[in-house]
Amino acid sequence: AAPAEVVALHTKLIQASQALHTNVVALRQIDADFVGGLIASKNIDDLGPVFNDIADQVVALETKYNLE
Repeated sequence: AAPAEVVALHTKLIQASQALHTNVVALRQIDADFVGGLIASKNIDDLGPVFNDIADQVVALETKYNLE
């Protein structure tokens, strides 16, 4: 069982992963929808800080629970 404190982090990771997948699919269709592909590209770029924050939170939890 995972500590209750990771529920929000897990939810954030799932949502960010789903958003990444959705935008990758849209980006792959750039030949058919150029504007949609550009928007998807921007959305993917915007997810960078979200994944960086998730990584920072994971490191903090690893440190807290001596999982390094």
